[in-house]
Amino acid sequence: MNLVGQDPLDLKAILGEIEASLLRKALERTNGVQTRAAMLLGISFRQVRYLVHKHGLRLRPGKYR
Repeated sequence: MNLVGQDPLDLKAILGEIEASLLRKALERTNGVQTRAAMLLGISFRQVRYLVHKHGLRLRPGKYR
């Protein structure tokens, strides 16, 4: 349902942004250690690797874009 004068909500895009943001924060808190980031997020190491690839994050200590 698209309301006149309002942008449609794209749930997939919004959830993707939230997912990427939380992943970046976890990687920053763990200095890029994916195993520790996985534990912090409550997901597997393989899921972290997949999400890093999915969101195109560059693994550099300090900043994750």
